[in-house]
Amino acid sequence: MRVALLHAFMDILGGGEYLMLHMARAISLAGGKVDLYTVTEPDWGEIERVFGIENPRSIFNEVYVHGKLNPFRRGKGRFVRFKRLLVYHGFFKMFNREHLRDRYDLVIDTQSNTASPVDIAYIHYPVIAETYTKHTPVYDAYSLLVKMLYKAWFGKPMSKHVLTNSSWTAKAIKQYYGVEARVLYPPVDVSSIMSRCRDSGREDVIVTVSRLTPEKNLPQLGVIAAAMPSYEYIVMGRRDDETVYNELIHRGVNVNPDVSRDVLIDTLCRAKYYVHPLFREHFGIAVVEAMAAGLVPLVYYDSGSCTDIVSHVDKRLCYKNLLHAAYIINWIEKHGLWEELSRKARMVAEMFSVENFYRRVRDTVSSLL
Repeated sequence: MRVALLHAFMDILGGGEYLMLHMARAISLAGGKVDLYTVTEPDWGEIERVFGIENPRSIFNEVYVHGKLNPFRRGKGRFVRFKRLLVYHGFFKMFNREHLRDRYDLVIDTQSNTASPVDIAYIHYPVIAETYTKHTPVYDAYSLLVKMLYKAWFGKPMSKHVLTNSSWTAKAIKQYYGVEARVLYPPVDVSSIMSRCRDSGREDVIVTVSRLTPEKNLPQLGVIAAAMPSYEYIVMGRRDDETVYNELIHRGVNVNPDVSRDVLIDTLCRAKYYVHPLFREHFGIAVVEAMAAGLVPLVYYDSGSCTDIVSHVDKRLCYKNLLHAAYIINWIEKHGLWEELSRKARMVAEMFSVENFYRRVRDTVSSLL
């Protein structure tokens, strides 16, 4: 079995890249040969450091870097939806022009967020859907451009099969593309985290794990830091935007950017609460990792993190605003509920293990061959 896996931007190193790598590994372990098509040269050492995946290059049979299809060499984290449309439009033209489709049993797209002309499209969130909770004239104009390009280049859903990360996202895919998507939860390395974290030695620490990018609304976390001065607030993640980093520091949040996997897990092991940013997160690998470490999670109510993950712990952990999140933490402490919620969070986290993901990927792929 030969599989072409399309994942244009390998320099983001977020949840999408983590899922793609494990999907490729699941197929490889099942006897398949996976070729990766991208437009950015993968930094395998950085990938190993960030994700803790040993020798990630060995997962792939061949890696093809088509740098000429990359419309921008700078401005990482900006105009992401626009850049992806440009790149994947180029990918599919190249596949047709060079008859690459004939070389593979399956072609899988894991990043375009369109129901593209492939066998399997994994859609993290529809590319034409709104992502920001607050709009501006510039953002609205940008979204209109994205929708126009999508209509001109793709027009209608073409994937044979569509997978997605949560039932919350599946509803959005149905709304924007009119197709039914099957939920394949992303993989989370819960077992190694559980083995390292114990309930003893917990400190009054609140943690957020996120790439430092504008759309995540991270500076607003200062509201919680100000409302709960007795707690240490720590944000960890890739330092993709200097303005976001400086704003967090200014608002009294401790920022530990670009930490190793070991440091991240050690910090989770001593913390009590995890707060995900005020963002419509489609799934939230970091949320599950924190739960596996025994933290009590708080997430924005309008998100896949709430509907598919945290609501299984307790629906009251889904906040409406960040002051509400601070109130929830105080309520848990007042009623002595932390141990009970922490124990339940660990149990729910096991649903999203890497092993379960591998099994579901193998079942999905075998059903298509």
